[in-house]
Parts: sequence; C-alpha cells; structure tokens
Amino acid sequence: MCGLCTETITLSFIEQERKGLAADFSYGFRFNYLQECDQLINNLRSLSLPEINSIEAEVIIFKVLEFYIEQGFKEDVFADLLALTGPELVTERLGKLKTFQQDDEYWRELGNIDLYTHASHWAGFIGNINYTRAKALEILLSYAAWCHEQEEQEPPGLSLPGDADKAPEQDEQSYWHEHFHDNYPLLFFSIAFLGKHDPRADVLKDIALVNPPLCDFLGYDLWLQRKAFLSCVKVYGVDFIIDNFSGIRYELIYYAVLKIPFNSADLAQLRQLIAADKQHFTVNYDADHVLELLA
Repeated sequence: MCGLCTETITLSFIEQERKGLAADFSYGFRFNYLQECDQLINNLRSLSLPEINSIEAEVIIFKVLEFYIEQGFKEDVFADLLALTGPELVTERLGKLKTFQQDDEYWRELGNIDLYTHASHWAGFIGNINYTRAKALEILLSYAAWCHEQEEQEPPGLSLPGDADKAPEQDEQSYWHEHFHDNYPLLFFSIAFLGKHDPRADVLKDIALVNPPLCDFLGYDLWLQRKAFLSCVKVYGVDFIIDNFSGIRYELIYYAVLKIPFNSADLAQLRQLIAADKQHFTVNYDADHVLELLA
C-alpha cells in the first residue's frame, strides 16, 4: 500500500471528525488520524491511544511543533506528550534528529528537548523571523526543485542537510526515502513556519501543485503537499483551485473543502468546474465522490 492509498484513509478520518463521529481504528492507521486531527494538541491529556508506537509519537512531535508555531509556546503541551507516549520514544526520535543534523547548528536545535520544554529556548530559536524564514525557504526550495526533477524523471539529487552527495550503498530509491525521512522534521517545521509568517511565499504554491515523487506508506510527502495546499487556499481563496484546476488532484480539493468553510458561491463554482471535467487527474477519488461532498 502506498501513501496515495493511506491518504484516502486520512481523508476518511477527517470526514468522521467533521460529522462529529469518533475515529474508528478497527483497521489501524492511527498515524493518519494523528496527522490531521485539528484538536490533537488540546486533547493530548484525554487521548486514548494504547501501545503507541514510534511513528505515532513522531507525528505528535511534529504536531507539537506546528502548535508552537501557530499558537505559541505552551508549557504543559510537551508534558502531555511525554505522558501519552512515554519518554523513550520521544528522546529516541529527538536524539536521531540531533545526531543527523550535527553539521547545522540551527536545525540541530529541533532535536534539543529544551526547545520543547523551555519558553525562553523556543523564543530564542524562533525569535529572528527573517533568519528562520531564510532557513525555511532554503530547504523548501531545494525540496521543491527535487520534486520537479523526479516529475521529469531526471536523476535524483535531493540537496537537503546531511550527506546527500555521498554515493548510497543501498539502492537509489531506498536511499532517497531514508534521506527524505531524516530531513522531514525540517521540512515540516518550514512548511508550518512559512504558512504562519510568509503564507504568500511562492515555494508554498510550488509544493502545493507538484505531486510528490515518493508516496510511501506513511505519506509524509503528501502531508507536506496538503499543508502547503491548504495554506494557499486560505490566502488566495477558491481562485487558487480554479486557476490551477487541471493539475490538482481531486483528493486535494476534497481535503480543502473538508478543512475550509467555503461559502455557497465558491462551492457552486467548484461543482460547475468538476461536473464539466470528469476525466480529471485523480488517484482514488472520482468526480462523483467530490461532487457528493460539495452538494
């Protein structure tokens, strides 16, 4: 199963949440639920997730970062995280990040537990908005360029922090998967930061509109695309979808409609557009499925 398939499960969790239904974990995939649970951080203390695993703990760490960026440091959030996951899973993931980013002092701080537990440390890390914006732009521009290279079937060359230029011993595809996941906390932080502090950055539009090349089981690259897409729709409105309609997966349109309260006129425009083009590029959602939501 690839990320495009698990993304469908993610969207079904959002549908359940929108309808006020409790999440159904009968078939697992709790990490998909955690990626898009809007009230996750506020409800950490009451969340019931027995035997949480390392991937789920990792996703919650990313959501804590997102919360800090969007709403500011909150002292008890990380304590609630540790109470839910246990300290071992958290320190293991942060330790791996700190080791991998040993050559970049700024990004290495994302692996420093003090960043998540001390308001002064967080303020020092994120306080220089211009510097942080420059760091975020640098890594996202590199990621977007790599996505375009893969789309054009050129040789991979993901220029992210770490030893990306070293010839991999394993096969090429698995190497770039591993390299992407090692750098994912930086990418996620950067998407969230620009969404808050520079939502009109062109790189967000670029990442929103280029279909990611990896699409592995966890769907982390699709998560980045959804976050960038949502930022763009919030800034530019329904026109962003209309102007770029031919290159947008139906899944992204469906996601935006689930997440954003469009007015009736905007929904009517989307219905008209989709109804007139049922041969649109899609993976798992056809036009009728999206039209049903827009009704």
